[in-house]
Amino acid sequence: MSIDFPSLVADFKQRATYASVVFIDQNGDRQTDSDPCFSTISDRLQSREYLKKDELLEIGRWKVQGGRIDRHLEKNSPVTVKEQSEIAFSADKDETKIAALSELTGVRVPVASTILAMWKPTKHAVIDYRALRALPAAKPQLLDHTEYAEFAEFLELFRTYGSDPSAYEFYIDHVRELAEQNGLLPREVDMALWEYDRKRTES
Repeated sequence: MSIDFPSLVADFKQRATYASVVFIDQNGDRQTDSDPCFSTISDRLQSREYLKKDELLEIGRWKVQGGRIDRHLEKNSPVTVKEQSEIAFSADKDETKIAALSELTGVRVPVASTILAMWKPTKHAVIDYRALRALPAAKPQLLDHTEYAEFAEFLELFRTYGSDPSAYEFYIDHVRELAEQNGLLPREVDMALWEYDRKRTES
């Protein structure tokens, strides 16, 4: 199966009902964003430039189904959530952004990447096992044994992506390149990779 990014993005958006995420609007009311590209929540987070604790909990539930990390996320104070997200949103380097968010209790790299993708889907993407597993289908050199340095780096990324902020930096560099080549958002690239892996493994 080849990577037809636009078709895979369309399939992802069309398949089933998309899980929405809750955020706090400018009036302090809870609103729902059901756009897979996070258009509404991203507008709000970019205008505010920090995350609220309630939003952290909602994003955690969106990324980790079943509320498995709720009790950990609850340990963060509203002030800490605000401060760490402000640091992340103002940092220059992707690794620094992820590291700042990963300072929050219960937040590992996949949830941190989700926060960044909801903040700026034009710059960031969600990292997860499916997207990573599909990446070499679009970037065959990642599994090219003759390019040992990149091959070894990818294998290490696969092992550590849940806890290593530098793994996200490696991943997002490739995702942005694919986004530019295909005229897509980085968030749409991660959706396409996820959908590609789902079709390949469930067929």
